[in-house]
Amino acid sequence: MFANASPFLRSVQKPFIFILGATLTSISSMGLAATVTNKPSFPSLEYWDNWTDAQGVSHLTKCRITSFNPVDEKHPTSLKAVSPNEANADKKSTAPLAMVWTGANRTGSATVATTVQPPGWKSPWHATKHVEWIVPVAGIYTTQTMDGTRIELNPGDILLNEDGGSIRDAEGHQGHLSLNEGKEASALMVTQFNAPVNHTHKACMQK
Repeated sequence: MFANASPFLRSVQKPFIFILGATLTSISSMGLAATVTNKPSFPSLEYWDNWTDAQGVSHLTKCRITSFNPVDEKHPTSLKAVSPNEANADKKSTAPLAMVWTGANRTGSATVATTVQPPGWKSPWHATKHVEWIVPVAGIYTTQTMDGTRIELNPGDILLNEDGGSIRDAEGHQGHLSLNEGKEASALMVTQFNAPVNHTHKACMQK
């Protein structure tokens, strides 16, 4: 992914955290973002997982993040999560919609990049050596895996790339393709963790 990245890179040393609140609400208003649901006491968030099976074939599977906890409102800028009981202990209102939720799905050193692909851009087949979370912020981003699954991601959708264990097949395919088939440039926000991929050969392990 970073072979074509723009020079706007910076390293971060903090958990990769989803925050549910005003930001996701504004993205969802466009009608294209990953769906956020309440169940009714806690949220869930859809993402696509690009993973590799034990035979080295990559797949795309739709998954959900559900391991959210309320943010500690005594220290709201720390993104520290507490149990729902703790969150409600000092609150006048216990309505679920009054809470802000957080889920720490992976921690460690990471690089954040913004990449822009021009109309008609297409990558060669390639696999990621590191775990990547990708969120389109403009345009339409298309990706295809070795099993033939092909999806289009709109602004606000979420993709997890972890196909580093894929094995090149007889057609020369390995990992995934990335494309911009639209008439406008597409832009992606990419968070790539510096640690190598830990191959589980299972989908939807990030919960």
